[in-house]
Amino acid sequence: RMAALSAADEAKRMSRLHQAWIIDTLESHGGACSYGELVEVGEQHQCDTVGSMIKYLKNKKVNLAHK
Repeated sequence: RMAALSAADEAKRMSRLHQAWIIDTLESHGGACSYGELVEVGEQHQCDTVGSMIKYLKNKKVNLAHK
């Protein structure tokens, strides 16, 4: 039986999942898509922090190309 995650651990886990689908979405669009497209996919993943996630990934020097 797994121990329950702390709130901080759960937030970290969700952040990583959101970052992964952002990168996957960009890759599936040939490396670039509009912010609106990312927001639409984000809604499917119940993510209301798309802008923050993009900024975080850019600061980590992940190669992101969005229109």
